[in-house]
Order: sequence, then structure tokens, then C-alpha cells
Amino acid sequence: MIKSRSTLTKQTIALQVYSERNEIGREEKSILNHAIMERLDYTYINEKSLTTPPSNLRLFVGSVEGTQMVLSSMNKVLPVPDYYPEALTKYLGSRSVKRTTINEVFATIAAGKSTFVKPVYDWKSFTGFVADESVGYGTLSKFSIRKPVWISEIVNFQYEFRAYVSKNELLAVCQYTGEMDMTPNFDIILSAIKKLKDSGYPYDTYAFDWGYTTAGEFILVEMNGAFSIGKYCGITDKQYYTFLNNGWSMITS
Repeated sequence: MIKSRSTLTKQTIALQVYSERNEIGREEKSILNHAIMERLDYTYINEKSLTTPPSNLRLFVGSVEGTQMVLSSMNKVLPVPDYYPEALTKYLGSRSVKRTTINEVFATIAAGKSTFVKPVYDWKSFTGFVADESVGYGTLSKFSIRKPVWISEIVNFQYEFRAYVSKNELLAVCQYTGEMDMTPNFDIILSAIKKLKDSGYPYDTYAFDWGYTTAGEFILVEMNGAFSIGKYCGITDKQYYTFLNNGWSMITS
């Protein structure tokens, strides 16, 4: 473990150093910038030390796998993913999302059809993708045919945005695909935040992605937890720190 500006009496931010390139990533650099500006204690932690993080940990910033290892050392676990909360069903628009198993995905592919597939219970066990006759068997065959997955018809998104929400307040919305400078539908995003809060949703800090389809419909892409989540242009280092720090407090409380 390599330390910098860290003491045993103050809470420390731990930034994961990735072994393949022996440096921190873009998201970790954002939190490092904020820590330096605000004079917050921080330390670098390599992958071999993830099971023994600092005892005075304020926040861990790193990969999903790294987060799981750090939480395990604290006798904590990540919350179960909820990519498509029931309260937000109407925000999926005309898109139909169904829970099934890999076995049904194989049957769909064998019938010559394509479908979008994403794991139900795992954070990033595989990235959601379009499975068809040429793509899918290799990835999905690594898992049990009974593994639960989400499937949906293929939707073509022309523009996509990430909304960062902290304590039920919208912090920032960042566009990450499509021709830049498109304006998201803030009314729909704010309505969805209120809908989640009013439904008794157990988390008040999260990120969710939205997009305009080629048909012009503005719909929910998916929900994500407030950890190991990409930082896009449009959210400041301070806002990103607030988002991650509140998310970390939520999953470690």
C-alpha cells in the first residue's frame, strides 16, 4: 500500500490503484483532486491490500470487485441490483423488460431472434449486451442455464444521459452518447426521483441512465448504485465526491 497525506487519527479516502497499469483511474483522479482541494486525507491502495483497508476509512473509490472485497473485510455486502425498479415501470415507455433465465435466452437465439440481456442479481458479472446467433453463446455459456437475467427487445438510443441523485436531490445530468448538447427531459427525471421517494424506495442516492430513442421517446435505460460508477463530463469533482460519499455511507451503515 502506498500512502499520501494520511494519518491514523483522521478518516481516510482510499483510492484503488489498478495493477494492469499501476495507476488510479479517471474516477479516482476526480476524488483525488477534490481531496487535495479540500485538504481531506487520502491513501492509495493496491489490489493486494483490498482485504485489509485502512481502519479509519471514510470512502473507498474503485472497481466493483474492489468494493466487494473492501466491504467483505467490513462484514458488509453490496445491495442487490435493482436495474428496473417496479416504481419506475412506466418510465420504461414502450420498452418491455422481462425477468427470465439464460436458458430462455438460448432458446430465443436458437429461434434466430435477438434480445438484450443483463444479469439480475450480479453487479457487472457481465455487461448488458444484445445476444444473437453470432454474439452471446460464449459469454452466457459460462453461467448456469438457470441463472436469472433480464431481457428486453432491442431499443436504439440516439442520445443517452446519466443522472446523479444524492439524498433524493438531482446533482447533475451528463450526456454520454450521441451528438452533444442535447437537453434531457428534466421534468421526467425529476418526476422519477419523486416517484421513487414516494414509493418508499430504500436508497436515496443512486444514478440512473436515460435516453432518447430514435422514435423520440425519452425513457429509462437502467438504474445503478452509487459506487464504482463512471464520471462523465458535466458533474464537478465536488458533486461526484458528495454522490459517492453519500452512497458509501448508505451501504456501510
